[in-house]
Amino acid sequence: MNPWELGIDFGTSYTVAAVAMDGNVATVDVESNGRSRLPSSVFLSLDGQILVGTAAQHQAVFAPERYEPTPKRVLGEGELFLGDRL
Repeated sequence: MNPWELGIDFGTSYTVAAVAMDGNVATVDVESNGRSRLPSSVFLSLDGQILVGTAAQHQAVFAPERYEPTPKRVLGEGELFLGDRL
């Protein structure tokens, strides 16, 4: 048996992670901001760095064409362009 298990719910708007260990389950504060969920959004910076969650939302103000607030909606539809890149 594994000492712990990880579950991830990749939602359309928010993503949540939980860890189970020794019969106890707890959500994970992925962004270390006191919340158990993070926005499912993604952002591609000019240097190719992929940002997710709140960091992606903050950068969207500066380059909205490099931002996707709900990437789950485009899964299975082909390619996702963020700015001038896939």
